[in-house]
Amino acid sequence: MKWIMAGLLAATAAGQQLDLSILDKLASKAKSSVNVTLDEDKLRFASGFLSEGDQNQAVAKNLVSGLKAINVRVFEFDTAGQFAPSDVDAIRKQLQSPGWSKIVDVKDGAETAEVYMFGKGKDLGGLAIIAGEQKELTVVNIVGPIDLKSLGSLAGKFGVPKNILGGAVPKPAAPPKKDD
Repeated sequence: MKWIMAGLLAATAAGQQLDLSILDKLASKAKSSVNVTLDEDKLRFASGFLSEGDQNQAVAKNLVSGLKAINVRVFEFDTAGQFAPSDVDAIRKQLQSPGWSKIVDVKDGAETAEVYMFGKGKDLGGLAIIAGEQKELTVVNIVGPIDLKSLGSLAGKFGVPKNILGGAVPKPAAPPKKDD
C-alpha cells in the first residue's frame, strides 16, 4: 500500500512540473535567452544567500522553503515573428492535465498573458505563467505549495522576472485620494 501511495504522490508532483525544454529550440533564434531550472536541492542552496534581515528576502526564503522547483524560460528576439503561438502549444497541452486550471487569460493587441494554477484540494500546489509580446516570450513554472500573498517576493529572484506577467496585465488604478 505504501508503494501505491508513493507512486500517487510522485505522479501528482510530476503533474505540476512542466517540460519547458521543448522551448529551448527558440534560444538559437533569440538575441538573448534565460534558462533557469532549479530543483528542490538547488532552491535550498540558492535560498541560503537570501538575508533574514531584509524583509522581502526573508519572505522569499520562507516561500521557497516549501517549493519543489522553479523553471523559467525567457527569450528576447530582434524582430517580431521569431516565435509562433504553436511554439507554446506543447506547454498549453501539458496544462490541460488534471489539476491545472487557467485563472487569467489576457490579450491586449499582440501581448498575451496566461496564468494557470495547479490545485491540490483547497491548496495551490503550482503555478504556470505564459507571457508573450511581439519580440519576447516568458514561461514560468513554480512547483510546490504557493502562498499567493507572498508570491510577489520571488520577482527578481531565482530567475523569476521582476514583472512575472511580462507587463501584459494592466496595473490596477490607484485608489482615489480623499480630501481632508
